Amino acid sequence: MQPRRTLAFAAFVSAIGSATFAWEHQMLRGLDLYTAPNQIVSLSLVCDPNSVYGSSESALLVQVGSDPFETKDMTFRFGDGMAVQTKLEKGRVAKALIETVVWQSLLDGFRASGAVVIEDASGSYDVTLGDPMMFSCT
Repeated sequence: MQPRRTLAFAAFVSAIGSATFAWEHQMLRGLDLYTAPNQIVSLSLVCDPNSVYGSSESALLVQVGSDPFETKDMTFRFGDGMAVQTKLEKGRVAKALIETVVWQSLLDGFRASGAVVIEDASGSYDVTLGDPMMFSCT
């Protein structure tokens, strides 16, 4: 019994040690959903390029820790030195609720960077995103 546990534990540690985070894509009720799971921070980009629901429902969902509905100021720092400041409202940055230039800057940063540092009043979080993607968001 002991060798099985040791083998299972070794496989688990090996998987963690070699894990690379990357955007995952799926289609959900006519929307493109891109997720970048992380142990501390979870990012989800919801894109509605075809206005499936009558208007663009595109948004960035951010969860730091255990509260998915936080409201707070955040800064996203991308690898090229670009920083985007915005407000997280109930766990999301909605395209319809922020200035177009802020939304576009977020998309540009995510499309060009393999990592982002997210800062809020409680600290900063490094999130590895993997290879940049051309999201369907506009």
